[in-house]
Amino acid sequence: MNNILGEKEMKKGILLIIVLLIMFLATLHLLTFTISAPINLEKEPDIKKLIEEKEKALRNLRNEPLVKNPQWKAEVVSEKLIKTFEDENYVVRIYEVTFRVQKPKLEELVSSNKEYFDFLIKNLGEKGREIVEETILKWEKWLNTIKNDTYEIKTKTVKVSPKSSGSIKFDYNLYSILSYGYYPSDPVNLIFYGPAGSAWNVSYDMKYWLSNKWSDTSGSTLYAILDKDHADDKDWIVKGQDYQLRYGDFWGESYHIRIYDGGYDWDQYLEWSIAGVHHEQWVWLPLPGHKILGWEDAEQFVRSDFSGKWFVGSMWNWWLGNAEYYQDKWNDGYAAAIELKY
Repeated sequence: MNNILGEKEMKKGILLIIVLLIMFLATLHLLTFTISAPINLEKEPDIKKLIEEKEKALRNLRNEPLVKNPQWKAEVVSEKLIKTFEDENYVVRIYEVTFRVQKPKLEELVSSNKEYFDFLIKNLGEKGREIVEETILKWEKWLNTIKNDTYEIKTKTVKVSPKSSGSIKFDYNLYSILSYGYYPSDPVNLIFYGPAGSAWNVSYDMKYWLSNKWSDTSGSTLYAILDKDHADDKDWIVKGQDYQLRYGDFWGESYHIRIYDGGYDWDQYLEWSIAGVHHEQWVWLPLPGHKILGWEDAEQFVRSDFSGKWFVGSMWNWWLGNAEYYQDKWNDGYAAAIELKY
């Protein structure tokens, strides 16, 4: 009798093991289909050709003379954690930070806006020249108030840490420079991340690989504050945009994006960049220039443009905490985070 019961229990045990093994294999099977697999380029000749064209463009870029926007070192004077937000895939920490920033030279500010100034004078004539001269006078006024080689900026920064590993750190504002110094003009509302997350890759993809083809454009320089390499808070810099692109009519209604290269996330060996995009309309009165129509519709336009493309991996909405009005238009505090793989 005992032998019979023992055989029954053994059979039940074996059956249970088989069931668990089947469940494990089924789960593994599901996992392999939720993780995006690399593209087999030999079976996708059209995609292979696109990647080869991009690699060639990058090689040609490396052979050209390097044109670099001015940038200034920013030292952390004080830092206080004020809020932590945790989601399923990432953690965001928001800090109140005081930076001590290297004082820019007037000629550096002028050179970083030279292309835009030339554009205004060429297209608006005397009125364009007046706008340029008034802008330079505002900068002079502000620089004359700074008696030392450095000055302080009090702001908020975010540290975004995907649950996998790594982190990126940046100020969630983009700044214009007025007669009283840095002014938070635009929100950061886009983040690009991944093997091809650099500002150059973002610009290339938007000009050549999206359904809506963006193009290079003119616009005033806005400045970002970001931590390029995370080396004990010693690599914070203030820099102008690396690229400006537009979709639509400069003199009418359009979408306008500024892209800033963030360097390398050494924890994950991935590139990253941040961007600010908006919807705008050219107006002539009271002064010639662009009027902001919205931040959220522009962010959604870019997100939709990248969605479902073969070179795009995961897409998220990351909470940055900059939920407020910029230029009288509401920003909801979230940024679309887009993984670029090729």
